[in-house]
Amino acid sequence: MQAEHKPLCNLDSGREIVRVQIIHLALAAWGLSSWILFNGLWGQLPMFVRTLPEGNKLGVLILTAEQLAYIFPLLFMYKKRHSSNSRLSQEIDIWILLASGLVVSLLLPRYWQAQVPIQGVPHSAGLLVLAFFTGAVCSSTGVVFTPYLATLPKSYTSTHTAGAGLSGLAIALLTLVADAGSLHPRLSPGHYFNLLSLVLLVGMAAFGFVSRRVHASVQEEREEARDAEPAAGVEEAHGQGQYGTLADRSLEETEERPDGDRRPLIAPGVDSGDPRDPPTDPSSLPSASPPPSSLPSVRDSHVAVFGLQCLLSALAYGVVPSTLPMACTGYQNPSRVLLLANGGFMCADPLGKLATSFLPTGRIFMSGAATICLAALLLYCAFSGSAPPLALRPYGGVLVVVANTLFSFMFSFTSISIFFDRRRQEEAARARKAGRIGGDGGDAAYQWFAWSAFMVQTGAFLGTGLSLAGVLLWS
Repeated sequence: MQAEHKPLCNLDSGREIVRVQIIHLALAAWGLSSWILFNGLWGQLPMFVRTLPEGNKLGVLILTAEQLAYIFPLLFMYKKRHSSNSRLSQEIDIWILLASGLVVSLLLPRYWQAQVPIQGVPHSAGLLVLAFFTGAVCSSTGVVFTPYLATLPKSYTSTHTAGAGLSGLAIALLTLVADAGSLHPRLSPGHYFNLLSLVLLVGMAAFGFVSRRVHASVQEEREEARDAEPAAGVEEAHGQGQYGTLADRSLEETEERPDGDRRPLIAPGVDSGDPRDPPTDPSSLPSASPPPSSLPSVRDSHVAVFGLQCLLSALAYGVVPSTLPMACTGYQNPSRVLLLANGGFMCADPLGKLATSFLPTGRIFMSGAATICLAALLLYCAFSGSAPPLALRPYGGVLVVVANTLFSFMFSFTSISIFFDRRRQEEAARARKAGRIGGDGGDAAYQWFAWSAFMVQTGAFLGTGLSLAGVLLWS
């Protein structure tokens, strides 16, 4: 009989593996759709510069329009302080955000060329307005998606973030295929944005699948809990527990007195009511201060962690990308160096996020310090003039390529490590005090993850402002 059931067991195991792989694929597709519109807009920048009246100023105008949309994450954070943080509420917010991105992508092919004359001078009002709403959608993904992802297993979160990182690489490949900016591109902007709409539609379907699987898992857990209740009731009725009957435990939890009597153990500081016991001295009670291991550390400090996130985001989303062309000018064939450096950055971003699945993620400040050192090296190459390190070597530009690639890897790895480290702390707190996360502490945990994503957007905003000011002053 056992031999007959073995193939069925293997079949069930195989189905479970396939089911998990499908969930990972859906999470990657959902993550890919989160930033595909933002990166896709920049992928068509050569075409915009060539055809629209603003010309070379269009990049700064698009960046400004996207950063003005930073107000939307602020409004969302204010809204969540006065509304429910339930899973259903989080899913509704995600659906609204995904639908908004799809609407913007459907409007881009029709209105990106729309111009409005201001004082007799035409301006690309259609593109800039749509860039504003693109920034609103993409800058809000962090504060909307992160709390929901915090409820999923660690491997699922890594897959989603890796999918989000692949959006830059996907746009780079699509831009090369489309030959954007040339006189005869292989893909027109209309067809290009229609492909992005298709990716967003697939992302919505993928999130629907993930949400359905999450609800199914919750329902299974509830059914298992209901099945366990009758057994627990029978065990309690018979006086049985993990350590035997109540009578057995009462005999075990006793101590012998000097006069030969035996009485149950009483917790320190509790009056037993026995006149033979000495009165309780309050000064002899143990101190209520926490043990040294539970004292707050630097890693537990919200200010330190949020400050690290803000600094790294400012470097990754503003300072380093804006100064990278300057870092390549001192080497032979700078255009080739810049192309390879950008390619390495895009490839290393998803790899850094995937690495959190199998590498230790506890030392966030050490990995953060390494990321800052790599950024400092790139800035030194950018502002050292015509004599950056290894400039006289034939392959000296490899230094910038490797540094930028490692910077991208370490930034992605550190960002996701901060997320996992905080979730481990919340799980440990839940183990020490049952119901903290699911009960009164649920709002606090949600607020931490939402504010964490908010600080990432704050760093990106500050980094963009600093980079714009620095480039203008340098020029």
